[in-house]
This record gives sequence, structure tokens and C-alpha cells, in this order.
Amino acid sequence: MANENLKHTPGPWKVDEISSPPHDRGVFGMDGMIVAKIYLPLNFNKQQADANACLIAAAPEILEALERLVTEHKSALYSSLEKRIANWQIAEAAIRKARGQFRD
Repeated sequence: MANENLKHTPGPWKVDEISSPPHDRGVFGMDGMIVAKIYLPLNFNKQQADANACLIAAAPEILEALERLVTEHKSALYSSLEKRIANWQIAEAAIRKARGQFRD
């Protein structure tokens, strides 16, 4: 669902390790530019940093899924079963990405 009024970096975003400082996480847009940086202080849990990065990286998909579900809900009488199923699959994929579960 393309949104001509986007003000944020278009998705999808991906998580990758940043080399300087070591082990920090970055969230990058499709163009390779950094969208967010997750710092990993010495006493910080690496798994928690990874989970935070995944949640941030899933933001564009979560927004799209919610927009689709709200639009569908408003026009529920007119939505086809196939469209409803597709919208739920998009929402489930966004949830998996936010949880760091990268299954297609």
C-alpha cells in the first residue's frame, strides 16, 4: 500500500552490525543509509539489543499492516476473502520481523 505522504525513510529496513564501535547495531533503509543506531554499552544484553533493532526495522511493515487492516475494517462489507487473508498475512509477516523471526 503505497503512501504518497510518507515522511519517513521507505521500507523495508534491515538490521546489520556496525563495525565502529564494535557490535553496535544499525537499522538501514533500502538505499543503505542508516535509519537508526542501537548502541551496545558494555553491560547491555546483546539479545536485547538485537531484539530492539528488529523491532525498529519492522516499523515500516507494521505501519503498512495496520493501515491495511484499518482500511479493510472500515470497508469490511466490501472486502473479498482473498484481500482479507492477504492483509492478515502481511500483518503476521510484520510481527515475525519485529520478533526477529525472518521466515517468508
